[in-house]
Amino acid sequence: MRTVGVDLAADERRTALAVIAWEPGSARLDELRLGVADDEIADAATAVTRIGIDCALGWPDAFVDFVSAHADADRPPVVDGGADWRRSLSYRATDVWIREQTGRWPLSVSTDRLGVTALRCAGLTGRLAARGLRVDRSGVTGAVAEVYPGATLRAWGMDTRGYRVDADARRLLLSRLLASASGLDVGEHGELMISSGDAFDAVIAALGARAAAIGRFTPPALEIASQARREGWIVLPSCTLAELIARQQNASPAGPGRGGVPQSGQSSTTLIVTSMLPRVALEYGHTWWAASASCWARSSGISGMFTSRVTASWKPPAPLGSSETLEPTLEPSI
Repeated sequence: MRTVGVDLAADERRTALAVIAWEPGSARLDELRLGVADDEIADAATAVTRIGIDCALGWPDAFVDFVSAHADADRPPVVDGGADWRRSLSYRATDVWIREQTGRWPLSVSTDRLGVTALRCAGLTGRLAARGLRVDRSGVTGAVAEVYPGATLRAWGMDTRGYRVDADARRLLLSRLLASASGLDVGEHGELMISSGDAFDAVIAALGARAAAIGRFTPPALEIASQARREGWIVLPSCTLAELIARQQNASPAGPGRGGVPQSGQSSTTLIVTSMLPRVALEYGHTWWAASASCWARSSGISGMFTSRVTASWKPPAPLGSSETLEPTLEPSI
């Protein structure tokens, strides 16, 4: 498996890209560079399993609705204008969730300079889609994941104070990352990570992309799944860096961002199950075959949250017109 991380900026000169190659028990930083254009990012994304982009993939629903209504100058919306109302337009559902997890607000895509970068990101994701990559802003499926390096580092218990602007802080942070996961190899790129906060964040973004690819993150709850597909959802790893590296997972044989299906005659597989499985299949409008493909992909580590191992044996579909219910048989694996 290979993942790409992008620390996106409005200016190409401040944009960094990292490529990590994953093997069982190791993560090797193969490439790290600054000054990256959109076409270069798209080229890299088509050759890997997942790309993690450090930028909001969408805007708050309330903000979009307000701006659309406000365009009618003859009948402008009557709004409260107070702090609570303004906050609802400033932050997405994922921003609220990240604050609950980390104690810090992400930058607002609708009221901060991040919005300029998000405009570039909209163009970039359009290029990725044009190249045949599936762009699911919620990160549950597809080739793209929204990541937040600062929150990722804090989730791993790292002290992030000043690391974006202080090379000494980045040097200390890098040493702690390497100490926490012996399988992480940054090779000759360590000095660039120390000298550039943008390069450092690109590497963390590539690590976050791995969490998305193997499903080690908390997906949006069912009631906001549709909202997350519009606004975006930040992939926050739910495991340690060492666990992220140690876990052996295989990429889908169908290529980046395109799920595979079980081979003919395959009746059982080791499956990592969570409550996310049935709700994702239904929420995304999957058929039974799509749901079974999702299960198989989950066993290969493409997506999903992992809480327990079971063995799944699938009943074949009934003939057309039959009322037979199609259900997997799940038995605990020892």
